[in-house]
Amino acid sequence: MARREGTGRGPQSASITVAMLLMRLFLGGELLRSGITKWSWLGTETLHTTLTAWTTGDTPAAYPTYLSFLTTYILPHAPMYTYLVVFGEIIVGAMLILGLATRLAALPALLMSINFLLATWNKGYEWQLINESFIVLELGVLIAGAGRYCGIDSTLAKKHPSLPLW
Repeated sequence: MARREGTGRGPQSASITVAMLLMRLFLGGELLRSGITKWSWLGTETLHTTLTAWTTGDTPAAYPTYLSFLTTYILPHAPMYTYLVVFGEIIVGAMLILGLATRLAALPALLMSINFLLATWNKGYEWQLINESFIVLELGVLIAGAGRYCGIDSTLAKKHPSLPLW
């Protein structure tokens, strides 16, 4: 049985630790970078303009059944969702980098990636591939509790082993 703390002996345990660490750092770094890049969106109509472009035209970018969700619930409240996206990416990215409540952080990351996938469905293979890749990595981080591998969760799991956040 593999040790979840990543402290076992042998090359397999060390390889798993490095793989979990790299997955977590990559996802966290990309989310943090993306959120910081979107900082200039705060107080602007950028998200609304982007989503309008994705939901209109002869071939909208959004997945057909997702269009009504975007136009009914997201677009009318785009200023609020701008803050949720920007701060969500920054906070979740930082939590993943630190390995802090990693499973909890992986959930909003997963939801954001699913939403981005559906919103950009018809933009082409490249858009689908990046979002699908992020979804797979986020599922891996969520299932494995990747914060236990060289993260703050490792320490917290020792103090509170029954909590599922680690």
